[in-house]
Amino acid sequence: MRSLIQFQQRKKKPGENLHDLYAALKALAKDCNFGNQFDARVCDQLFIVIESE
Repeated sequence: MRSLIQFQQRKKKPGENLHDLYAALKALAKDCNFGNQFDARVCDQLFIVIESE
């Protein structure tokens, strides 16, 4: 559960590029048990983070 919270609360750091943000989200998602939804959930979260800026 804690992994999911960290994944969902991850924000873009100042100066962080999208490639690094994507890599960080993928690393956090590994412990979230997304199964076959892994790629979709990471991409969705990436768009959520970008939109929230």
